[in-house]
Amino acid sequence: NLVYFFKTDNFLVEDKKFLLTITNLSTGQVVSSETNLIHDLSLMSSFNNPAYKMGFYNQSGDFSATTIEWTHAQNAAIYEVTMFLNYTEYGQDTIVKTISKVFPIIPYSGSSEMSQKINGEEFFNFIANAVEGNGNVNRRVNNIDLLFSAGTTELQTYINLNQPPTGIVQERPVFTNIDNGIGIFSSRYNKLQENISITNTTKEAISFHLDSLNFIFP
Repeated sequence: NLVYFFKTDNFLVEDKKFLLTITNLSTGQVVSSETNLIHDLSLMSSFNNPAYKMGFYNQSGDFSATTIEWTHAQNAAIYEVTMFLNYTEYGQDTIVKTISKVFPIIPYSGSSEMSQKINGEEFFNFIANAVEGNGNVNRRVNNIDLLFSAGTTELQTYINLNQPPTGIVQERPVFTNIDNGIGIFSSRYNKLQENISITNTTKEAISFHLDSLNFIFP
């Protein structure tokens, strides 16, 4: 596949519609499509508070959940949240490592408020499955990054039609929004929230419940 890129220099404008036109110089055939851009989305105000911390274990000794919220972005039809857990590994060398978890796609339901709930037990299982045991190192949990991704209706349709077939009929319909061609011309949007703190109660619980992974606290 040929990949074309360009410096935006304010070329991409939220409220503009973008038209793609390709002319085959040999045949004269014109291939075209158009797309809207996904507007900026606003994350919950708690992220602006330096004291905010994500917690997945409470002082009563039980798992707890954290809900992440954001406002619907115009022209977005689907959302996906990716969580990155950053930790430092102390051994022969000191290395900062990252593990990630992608949550299921959330379709836009018509509400102006969107959310992703992260259960405490799910969070601990994520760490247990993603970090390999190593008796020669110690580890310390640092913080969390969250990536918010949004896609258009065209991208949603393409994903839905290309899911693994479960019935007798295995043939998938071809979806394209390209006139006189085949493919997808659309847009997506990413927004990254970095360095989100984690409660000490959660960090301590990680070192206790996942002791085989040698996470230390404090």
